[in-house]
Amino acid sequence: MAIYFFVSVSSDYHLFSENIDKIKTLGIEAEVNYISDFPQFESTLNSKDVLVSRNFGGLSFQGEMLTRINSIAKKNRIPFLCLPGFKNDDPSVLSLSTAPLEVCNQLLSYYESFSSQNLRESLKYLSDLYLGTSLRWMEPEIYPEFGTLSEYENTLANLKSDKSKKKVIAILFYRSHFLANDFEPIQTIINAVEKSGSIALPIFCSMM
Repeated sequence: MAIYFFVSVSSDYHLFSENIDKIKTLGIEAEVNYISDFPQFESTLNSKDVLVSRNFGGLSFQGEMLTRINSIAKKNRIPFLCLPGFKNDDPSVLSLSTAPLEVCNQLLSYYESFSSQNLRESLKYLSDLYLGTSLRWMEPEIYPEFGTLSEYENTLANLKSDKSKKKVIAILFYRSHFLANDFEPIQTIINAVEKSGSIALPIFCSMM
């Protein structure tokens, strides 16, 4: 009796991996893998499990594997929540779900702002719904669509008094990296910009 989470991007994998110990303290048995790894789990699944996938890129990416998960879920009567990256993404992804649409939409509302807290609350929601627990989940926390890191909030204001006329280079990155605290690749770019003598201004946004 477990929740299996299958993802397509590293930021989702990173966020889940960071929170797995906290999730287990809630009494929820859960694990994360990439969508491409699903065949390794086919023979171990049963009707008491829950399957969740989050796939960016529509069915043009991993569509065959998602269809395979759908087939196994139907055969074994397993709830399968097949989610797109965001609500406005390819609607055909949702059509592969075996779980009710309202349940999928509720889970999507957590993953629109995919933070550690929202991840934990989403799993409490699924556990109460399908695994018979009473964890009393909370509604998702909403985060800004765009912004910057706290240590860079004063960068633009400081430029007005900066007489060095250094070049400012904006670094756009997905909010998912910010929420997942998966910042190492962004920091590498920031370091390179600052090493060149320019001023880095990292800006996260929900979509680009």
